[in-house]
Amino acid sequence: KLKSEEMENTEQCEVLFKTNLSEYQGKTPENSFRIPASFGRYALSGLVNQLLELDPPKPFDILINNEFLRTSIKEFCDQRQIPLEEGLDVEYLEALTAPEPKEEFIHDDWISVISSVFEGFYITGSYDRCIRIFNSADMESPPLICTGHNSAVKGITRVYTAATPDPEQISIVSASADQTLKVWDISPSKKKFSVRMDCIGHDASVECVSSNASAPDLFCSGGWDGKVIIWDIDDIVDNTDANADATSKKRRRNAAKTELKPRATLPHTQCVSSVIWATRRNILTGCWDHSIRTWDVETGKNTSTYSTNTPIQSLAFSAERGLVASGQSDNSLKTWDTRGAEKTVWKNFTASKGWISSIAFHPSNPNLLITGSYDKNVSLWDLRSSIPLYTMPTLDRVLAVEWDVADGKDLILSGGVDRKLSVFELPSSSKK
Repeated sequence: KLKSEEMENTEQCEVLFKTNLSEYQGKTPENSFRIPASFGRYALSGLVNQLLELDPPKPFDILINNEFLRTSIKEFCDQRQIPLEEGLDVEYLEALTAPEPKEEFIHDDWISVISSVFEGFYITGSYDRCIRIFNSADMESPPLICTGHNSAVKGITRVYTAATPDPEQISIVSASADQTLKVWDISPSKKKFSVRMDCIGHDASVECVSSNASAPDLFCSGGWDGKVIIWDIDDIVDNTDANADATSKKRRRNAAKTELKPRATLPHTQCVSSVIWATRRNILTGCWDHSIRTWDVETGKNTSTYSTNTPIQSLAFSAERGLVASGQSDNSLKTWDTRGAEKTVWKNFTASKGWISSIAFHPSNPNLLITGSYDKNVSLWDLRSSIPLYTMPTLDRVLAVEWDVADGKDLILSGGVDRKLSVFELPSSSKK
């Protein structure tokens, strides 16, 4: 029961507790009742524990109108012009506990990209020009180190193909500051790798690369030259002499490294920092010209433009909700609803004290995302909260973040200027 002194001479509101958690259904009062409007998250969590008679108590988060309560109820309602006398539906859910640091692996130079596109492996790209393949189940073993680029590796994605993949081999595309992309065939179990082809078409550092399983054999890239290039694995450059005989043509083709030519080029006016192959025929691009654009791959047309006040540093896309998250050079995190008619910001978050260099949505919970920032922090967000749920400090600027949700775990991967591949684990309740 609420203490009588808490109810005397205080502004009150009427609340009705609800939950989607099956184990607590029907255990809180079916009717609304009055509580002090000065109550915040922790007081309401304590009240829920009393109503559920939990021992030991559990921490709960509180949602009002699908927003996390981070102030008192009165402040929340005043800021949103919600009359207290109308009553409130209050949803409670188990709060996430802090991510726990698990492992760290030192690289020789800055880590610029992390990928978990192949289950069982972590793939990193570094400023030392190397790609490293870690076995996620045996991180104590040395990684396979793949060399071939002449400058920093800036992006990594999977090669999807219509053919049945070899279970012993993984195929990836890497983007580099050496102005090229490379297609790799890698056999981690055999500790072997080879460059299948070079992709030549950019005139400056290639900053990003992306692919999608619904568009096999295709991938796209963006760079400092303002180009977005679409590539097809089958578009191979034939450098042989048309007048040469068939035997000499075959000998030269086999001796030369295979080169891929651009299938199409889409224009931006400044550096393209992010590309995402979002659906079968649509890609998203983020650019320093202050725009996020949607492109139709088949027609090459720019179908939608989302304008901002500052350059785009990073993008992430939630296919389940059609949401784009963008990291800005004004240190903000913005979300955009691509399914709506309005081309304006859906939600704006004051995120950090430095550029947001990397963003990743949780693969199965579209409310959760992580950001890495130049303020040396990795932050865990729920889009229903105006502030991060948790912030994990690192030793230097964060350049890359990624999720790994294999084997029933929720792992956060991060890396950057401190040269560490860091692994944090979330509790299983993150999937609720």
